[in-house]
Amino acid sequence: MTRARQLALYLAHVTLSWPLSRAAFAFGRDRTTAGSAVRMVEDLRDDPEMDARIAALEECVRQAPAAWERAS
Repeated sequence: MTRARQLALYLAHVTLSWPLSRAAFAFGRDRTTAGSAVRMVEDLRDDPEMDARIAALEECVRQAPAAWERAS
């Protein structure tokens, strides 16, 4: 699994509050694979630089619905 997919699974699960089974299905992966991706990204957050980057991605995901509403 690529880092981008792992991050996307993480964001879907953590930021969107999707259950692991839903996130896994959305990305064509098994629930246990999605769980491994989430744990891997959580481990990456031990690095302050990666934590800041992931936090920025989380903020983008949180703001996306409001931006979509304004664009419609």
